[in-house]
Amino acid sequence: MKSGQGDVIPESGGICYHVIGFVEGRSEPFDSSIMRRQSCFLNFKECSIIPGIYLGLISMKVGEIAKLIVKPDYAFGCNGCPPRIPRGMGCCETKTMTIQANSMIETCNLK
Repeated sequence: MKSGQGDVIPESGGICYHVIGFVEGRSEPFDSSIMRRQSCFLNFKECSIIPGIYLGLISMKVGEIAKLIVKPDYAFGCNGCPPRIPRGMGCCETKTMTIQANSMIETCNLK
């Protein structure tokens, strides 16, 4: 993990980030923006991501790498998202790296 720089990103802004999602106990990710070669973008005003990831991102700083442990209630619930995320999953380990933050970002082309 790695500390970020500056202030926490303001909720009026947006963020480009990469995420690698793992189901607890598995070594292969169920999702990876890095493997897709496409960063994710989040406008804090129009949140449409997993609540646990959102809560982690709003506490991060630019350049930070964090490991977020997301319980089912803040992710896919007790039903999971078969076949990649099983029912009753204990938790989801997600490595999230903030790359750039700016309230004017419209597209992200990060590597």
